[in-house]
Amino acid sequence: MTPAELSRAFLDAYNRRDSETMGAMLADDFTYIRPGPVALDGADRVIARYRTDWEAVGATLRVRRLLDVGDDVVMEITIDRPDGVSIEAVVLHQWVEGRLVGYRLYRDPVQPGGGVAG
Repeated sequence: MTPAELSRAFLDAYNRRDSETMGAMLADDFTYIRPGPVALDGADRVIARYRTDWEAVGATLRVRRLLDVGDDVVMEITIDRPDGVSIEAVVLHQWVEGRLVGYRLYRDPVQPGGGVAG
């Protein structure tokens, strides 16, 4: 699979709440950074965080645009929460030998219509 295909498969697994598939895609030295700030190292800690997020928020992800350069993938995504709030964000994936080694999420502080992301 190409890095772009791997990134789409990773987000699809997220939307299915398939932590087993996601965990198999992560490198042992995986690094995860997102606003909050949340920075985690290691696949086990990241999968545990995803499980917590699924229970607390239950969001799904939609890819609006995907760009890939070598082993790096940049995706514009929409995070759809069950409460009707949608958040625009950019995700960076770094793949090495078919394993995700780096994940970084940047959230847009200003949403369409002038609202601020929550």
